[in-house]
Amino acid sequence: FLNRTKEKYDLIFIDAYHGLRYIPPHLTTQEFFAQCKAHLNPDGLLLMNVISSVTGPENGLYRAFATTVKSIFPHVGAAPVSPQDPRKAQNIVMVATLNHPFETDNHPIMPISPSLEPLILTDWKNPIEMLLARQLRTQ
Repeated sequence: FLNRTKEKYDLIFIDAYHGLRYIPPHLTTQEFFAQCKAHLNPDGLLLMNVISSVTGPENGLYRAFATTVKSIFPHVGAAPVSPQDPRKAQNIVMVATLNHPFETDNHPIMPISPSLEPLILTDWKNPIEMLLARQLRTQ
């Protein structure tokens, strides 16, 4: 859809899964998030649902998404459904904005540090299936 439209939006929400956990690889890359950024109004929000743990040994999917989105957007945060249990696999809403940093006090969105993971998912290097398989293997 974004390839065909010239419109700009206040909100882009991505919740694209095929089956329980499979995310289409082309919706996980730096190039895709750059395209989303190009279609957002200056005060717009990008939201994406990711199923992962926030911390722990198998949070590679969360780290890869956070780093990839952070490579495109200046302000990126996460809102886990169960912030009290960050090692649990859960829905995490990644939030990205162009102009609005997230407050750290009394705010449901956790800011993302600049360099969580050296891996940035691209059209040419995208081990999303390996990250998903590793996550499912441990649960």
